[in-house]
Amino acid sequence: MVRHDPLRPIVGHRAYGFIYSQQKKLDLAEKEYADAIREEPNSPKAHSYFGQYLANVEKDYTAA
Repeated sequence: MVRHDPLRPIVGHRAYGFIYSQQKKLDLAEKEYADAIREEPNSPKAHSYFGQYLANVEKDYTAA
């Protein structure tokens, strides 16, 4: 069972990024994912979430 620490910044950024992408507010979604990387640059999850966003939402497979 994977447990998420709700106090880690990437958890909040991922949630907001997902919500914004569902609302088609892609500029805000991208900012949230980028902020997660900025706050935790060594986090594989932060990079993975942003890559998934780029591939699945923006269809930017090269950047992903």
